[in-house]
Amino acid sequence: MLAAFAGAAACAGLAHGGEGEGDGSGTNNPDLLRGSYKEDCGFPGRCAVPRPPLAAVAPPLGEKPVLVLVAPADRLTPQGLPVHPDQTVPDGALTAQPAFLDAPVMVAAPPPDWHPGVDLDWAVSLRGAFVNSSRTGERYEAILAPGFSLTALGLRSETRFVAGAEIAKQGDELTRISSFATGLDYSYALDASTDLSAGADIVVTQPANDDPTLEGGVATAPITLDGTAGFAVERQGGRLDMGLRGAVFRTELTETAYADGAVNPNDDQQVTGLTAGGRVGYRLTPVLTAFVDGEATREAFDAPSRSLLVKQDGTTYLAKAGLTGEWGDVLLAEAAAGIGTRAFDDPALSSAAAGLYDLSLTFQPTRTLKLKGSFGTSLVAAAPTTGAGAVVEYVAASELGYTVNSWVGLRALAGARWASYLGAVGQDTAYYAGAGADVKLSRNLSVSTDYRFTHTEQSEKPAEDAHRVEVGVTVSR
Repeated sequence: MLAAFAGAAACAGLAHGGEGEGDGSGTNNPDLLRGSYKEDCGFPGRCAVPRPPLAAVAPPLGEKPVLVLVAPADRLTPQGLPVHPDQTVPDGALTAQPAFLDAPVMVAAPPPDWHPGVDLDWAVSLRGAFVNSSRTGERYEAILAPGFSLTALGLRSETRFVAGAEIAKQGDELTRISSFATGLDYSYALDASTDLSAGADIVVTQPANDDPTLEGGVATAPITLDGTAGFAVERQGGRLDMGLRGAVFRTELTETAYADGAVNPNDDQQVTGLTAGGRVGYRLTPVLTAFVDGEATREAFDAPSRSLLVKQDGTTYLAKAGLTGEWGDVLLAEAAAGIGTRAFDDPALSSAAAGLYDLSLTFQPTRTLKLKGSFGTSLVAAAPTTGAGAVVEYVAASELGYTVNSWVGLRALAGARWASYLGAVGQDTAYYAGAGADVKLSRNLSVSTDYRFTHTEQSEKPAEDAHRVEVGVTVSR
């Protein structure tokens, strides 16, 4: 979640997932702000802009600027910039190249009339869904999902603004904005080895009144606002990779209104936090990299928990070590293990500790087939209605994509989530599976169809099985 650097997922694309079926995704539109967050980077994510191979050859000058890597420069200008091999500079204005700059350097080669490029993308989808739930019965839904992204490229920088929304109409309920997300990211290549990045995200969500994550008898579901702002610095030198990251976050909720007239202010779920972390990796071979990663998160809640009667303020510490392997564009894998602890400020709450295990795999044997899988563990503060101070969450997810041809794409997905409450009896479980297809009718028009099955079990609530069938049309730039 936010405390674990999981920013809002992302971009001005189109969602195909279910709404409120409890799959643990935390959003009804997983495609909002696609690109603002990447699974291999902690928030503020902002993975370094991919660099060309060390042996890259400078392409001819075109209409857009190009960043190319040339052999290590042996001369620098007085401003500390490397001298392009074709650049003519008086010898008296040059200085020696420092020994630590032993890697190829990044050189900007814009044409004389070049100006920074700006790219605009947008998409609008209209979807209809039929849901059959064992708890709430059958219902129909209509969803309108607009989104756009604006990207500006500089010689060494990239600025990206994205925004998207999902407007839903379900049964007799009033039309609601089920989700809205916006984000601004900025990245800058300080030199050939150092990347700076910063970003801010705002995500607003409102579930349906019969969402399984809510209590029964809800007349008006709460609106949740999550805001995050952070930075990251990444440095690559020789075999050693280093990174620092930090973020502040805030979660706000409106009140929940019930059919019997009762109102819950939800102030015990409002929290302000600060998180900081770092990662150091050492390249053992051209393929394998060993790393250690540490993170500390401080949280302060607005009010005492309604079930514990004390505030859940505290600090969470996470430490992991693992290996990353990269075999070209075919296979990327990472495995890590570590420990997490949660120390509460109030002595009435006992400290919590849990083992952490993470695994991710991306396999793409051909250009038409791609398989992704992941398993992760997190230690976070528990919801105020559970009677627990902390909860250990285990999340597994997999996705398979196959491109039949230039106009037909198939996909399948499956996943599960387990939540074990520390200091209280109870466990939540959810799993899902689904499949879908996309058909491009033209360059700007496509249709999609999806099916998803979700099973949800929560403490003191009846289990729910939900089947969802969705059909949509998308118009894009």
